[in-house]
Amino acid sequence: MVPFVSLHNLSDLTIADVGELAWELAQLQQLGHAVVPSGVIVASVLEQSLSTLVSREPLLADWPQMLGQTDLAEAGSLTRLLQRLKQALLMAHLDLPWDAMAGVLHAPVMRLQPSLWLPGLGTAPLTHLLGEVLCWGDEQSVAQGLKLLWGRLFSAHSWTYWQRSPRSPQGLRMAIVVQPLSPQRVTGVLRLHPHQVQVQAVQGCLQGLTTTVPDRYQGQYPIPLEGWQRGGQEWVYQPAAGAHQSPQPREYLITHPALGTALDVLKIAPLRALTARLRQALSPRYPTWHVEWQAGLDSGPFQITQSLPWPLVPLTRAAAVPGPPHPQRWLGRGAAPG
Repeated sequence: MVPFVSLHNLSDLTIADVGELAWELAQLQQLGHAVVPSGVIVASVLEQSLSTLVSREPLLADWPQMLGQTDLAEAGSLTRLLQRLKQALLMAHLDLPWDAMAGVLHAPVMRLQPSLWLPGLGTAPLTHLLGEVLCWGDEQSVAQGLKLLWGRLFSAHSWTYWQRSPRSPQGLRMAIVVQPLSPQRVTGVLRLHPHQVQVQAVQGCLQGLTTTVPDRYQGQYPIPLEGWQRGGQEWVYQPAAGAHQSPQPREYLITHPALGTALDVLKIAPLRALTARLRQALSPRYPTWHVEWQAGLDSGPFQITQSLPWPLVPLTRAAAVPGPPHPQRWLGRGAAPG
């Protein structure tokens, strides 16, 4: 099996080979949606790398069942154990087809996202728990970023997730979606439900969402011009043009002061059209979808960077519970003075 494929060439692979995120992006691309150019490092690359490290770290022979074992932490400090496993991964040797990856590695900054697969389990919560890794677009940096993202499987957050999960990690596979990070006018998140939509939007790249109060809309379709809740944004995040522009070796984003919020630069009509097309393509298969989108500095179409079925249901207002007919029965008597 080839270790790297583009979204255009998944016909000979299965969802288990490339993970749920890559598979859903490829499905949207086949339906004519604008998806950011992406490549996939298939799941077998991680599995082969782990198999070569078993002699150095025998615990890796039990991948992925080891993630659900509760007795491993009893042998010593869990923090030291996880750090040892991650350190072993950093020593893995990667033999990737860098020439074939050149079509994707054309930007100074790259975005690496986990693309997971586990039969019968929605992977969106774990995908977001593991998060993304940004790195420079050269071979050495991408290889290091790949190992760092793999290492998050052995983080305390991941360990806690599997200890509380009703499912065993048996059968878990992890591919990596590789995307160029380019300057954006506005980016955002869509949460598509059967009868309502939730939208969050920020100026610049979506990485600024964690330090910004985004502009929000929650309500019925179609997305209107009015009815938005304006947020607050002080800084706009954009990818650095290269290591020479970054003050620190791993500062992949630069900032500049925001002039207003996303609503000041967002064009509602293309976002409304994107939402309508996504509802037709996605809603029949799952009731709720999480979609990340971006609008570049030019006037091109909105591009999709992430699309995953969301297994969690939105909160609904609980019905009021009637109080007891005689409040004194549960309030009791007041305390005596003194």
